[in-house]
Amino acid sequence: MGSRRIKAEIRNFSGATASRIISGLAEDRPHHHEWPVLSIHLLGEMTKFSDDGEVVISSPSAIFHAPGASHANIVGERGCEQIDIVFDPAWLRLESSSPLNGVPCWIGGTTALAARALARLWSSRNASEEELRRSTKSFLRLAATATPPRQPQWLPNIIEKIRRHPNLTAAELAPIAGCRPEWLTQAFRAATGEGLAELSMRLRVERAAFRLRTTEWRAADVALEAGFCDQSHMNRCFRQVLERTPLQVRAESAQLTG
Repeated sequence: MGSRRIKAEIRNFSGATASRIISGLAEDRPHHHEWPVLSIHLLGEMTKFSDDGEVVISSPSAIFHAPGASHANIVGERGCEQIDIVFDPAWLRLESSSPLNGVPCWIGGTTALAARALARLWSSRNASEEELRRSTKSFLRLAATATPPRQPQWLPNIIEKIRRHPNLTAAELAPIAGCRPEWLTQAFRAATGEGLAELSMRLRVERAAFRLRTTEWRAADVALEAGFCDQSHMNRCFRQVLERTPLQVRAESAQLTG
């Protein structure tokens, strides 16, 4: 995958825009934004560097970039996809200045769940400007007081198992955590901001998207290699995770590598 970037605008108002950002393997120089930017991670991996430290982002998360806060990014081998919401503070109608400064990042937990819901809302053509304003303001208030979710000791092992074997069920994974499947399902979502099945789907889509952009494999072969039942299953999952088809994702490779 190359070093270019695709920016596709989703919504545009006087004072706020939302865009889908698709990045290939790349390293950015330190830069900053004039307006606040809220980035919601969807797919892939990125390492972000700022005065707040270094953080690896590869799961449901959100990052806030305060105006003037310097940061740099290194996108991983399989690329990265996110929703960027850029807004004029006046558009948000905050009663006071933003409660957030620097480049804070929230990974997992209820904040990541709320971020994913906000990304879906901004991607919807049915959401009104006022609804988007209220929801964005509510998210920032939630994020400003959020505490990091507890990370169970068994979590890395569960994620690695799903990465290697995406079709494992909660019943098969539960012995690793030493608990019942029902408890594992709830605890995993609370810690990561997504369910076991959602993680499995996201990782399969990520693997397939990488193959589609970097090889000439037939779509049916990509589907099987990535762990989907068949090509139709892959198509459904792509629409659910990326809101695009595998054919559209393959077409993006020219813009990322050209």
